[in-house]
Amino acid sequence: MAKAAVKPVGKPPAGKPALQFFKTRINGKPHTYGNFEHVQLIRGDQFEIVDVTALQGNASDWVVNFKGFVGDRRNNTGEDRGYVIHTGKDLWARYSLKKQGMAYQIIVTFNKDVIGKLFVDIKDPKHGKKRSPK
Repeated sequence: MAKAAVKPVGKPPAGKPALQFFKTRINGKPHTYGNFEHVQLIRGDQFEIVDVTALQGNASDWVVNFKGFVGDRRNNTGEDRGYVIHTGKDLWARYSLKKQGMAYQIIVTFNKDVIGKLFVDIKDPKHGKKRSPK
């Protein structure tokens, strides 16, 4: 699932915010991904965006938005850090890539400029079995 050592791709232009890593949890276990990487999940897994880290800039000024998920339906700011997302019931397929509910993107923005992405690929469980949350 997670890679042993993730390295950022290239160095950003001076003064421009740059994302380094996505810190996540899958079924409670920590995983780290680099910018533009893919996360492989099985439908039913629990996924949390814990935080993002900055190569340049202040990550607390950024919005981390899992497209196809709304954490607070009364006040949807697009900020999705800290929510545990149940991939079997919390995602809206119409906001997935190709609208099939199989591939989603997490977009990180600063002042409406996209500065990072993480792709989430979801497969259906084989033979009706789900990975148990641990």
